[in-house]
Amino acid sequence: MSSRSFTHRVGRIASILAVGVILPTMGVAQQPGGPMLYQFQPGQLMRFDVTFVEDGTTTEGYYQIAVAAAGGGQVQVSIEAQVGDNSCNTSSSVAPGAGVAGQMMMTCFTLIPVASALFAPTWAMVMGQNFTVGNSWSMGNVSFAVTENCTYAGVTGVRMVMEEDGEEKINSCYSNALPLPLYVLFNMDDDSSVELEATEVNTG
Repeated sequence: MSSRSFTHRVGRIASILAVGVILPTMGVAQQPGGPMLYQFQPGQLMRFDVTFVEDGTTTEGYYQIAVAAAGGGQVQVSIEAQVGDNSCNTSSSVAPGAGVAGQMMMTCFTLIPVASALFAPTWAMVMGQNFTVGNSWSMGNVSFAVTENCTYAGVTGVRMVMEEDGEEKINSCYSNALPLPLYVLFNMDDDSSVELEATEVNTG
């Protein structure tokens, strides 16, 4: 992604994440049946192929997250990523839970458009929901549906589709064994998109 478009892209992402509704708190309880987002555990590793499309140009790369013990109830989350000309290699000590999403999204500032697909506040709206195939729910003009089983990197989860005013914005796959989606396709409202697909997974 070019530096020319970076400021514009962050602004567009912010508008998509708002999705016209009031988000629940990031401390919302996670219950059986829903994804255990951001509950990082030592030994977990997820590596994603990344595809970023903007203005008809496709940029590819990878985004990897590895988790190790840090002590004191925290874990060390290391991010290694390269998408086009933008790269990141950093580590942070965090307390597992939904509250780390914003911190992790900002860790690699040059890759916010990619990280937003994994760490967006929008995901607060799926925590605590029943992730049984066939279930659906809505909040204002935003609807969610759990549509089918899905498998990436040898791990099976369920697919969740989010639509805004009947238009698909997010297509994703979750497994309760992992702290992040196995797959995310994040469609923005200007025909740009970010896609992450897990190619290597260690559940810890």
